[in-house]
Amino acid sequence: VELVLRVRGDPASELATHALAVFPTHARELQDGRALRVVARVVRPELPHLAPERTPREGADFILETIRVADELGYAEAWIGEHFACGWEPVPAPDLLIAQALLQTKRIRLGPGAHVLPYHHPVELAHRIAYLDHLAQGRYMVGIGAGSVPMDADLLGVISRDENGKETMHNAEMTREALDIMIKIWTKDEAFDHDG
Repeated sequence: VELVLRVRGDPASELATHALAVFPTHARELQDGRALRVVARVVRPELPHLAPERTPREGADFILETIRVADELGYAEAWIGEHFACGWEPVPAPDLLIAQALLQTKRIRLGPGAHVLPYHHPVELAHRIAYLDHLAQGRYMVGIGAGSVPMDADLLGVISRDENGKETMHNAEMTREALDIMIKIWTKDEAFDHDG
């Protein structure tokens, strides 16, 4: 699990100290132009980032509180991961949390890290992203990915097995196809057909 947050303006050491307190994980600070990047990675299962014993509501409350604090501390952005079958990050709809966080924050930009395209119908997701972008008034960042967690791929049916039981994930080709469709939806005025 990785959270990447950027600080607006010149980073202050006090802000970095707060970041380490907000995210009780191992972290390192990286200078990135005018922004301080704090990369926090969960490295021990006892750390409380959406631990499996949390209910979905407790996990959502934790994410929203973390984003509120990050906004108050001046962080420029936060990303919420998308997973369906992972015990440590069971967030199948990060856009729902983003919509809530937009109402509870003032400046921080928010994005899914990332919508895993093979697990969504591209037409439906393209419309959800466009709608949320309008609601966010410039504070929404779209993140897309192909997915790499076999549990999610198996659950959502994008793994095939040959006669010997060898598994193949079809995420890469499905991601390319979905992205092509979504870009057409966002950029073309005329109707189009897709044979996929």
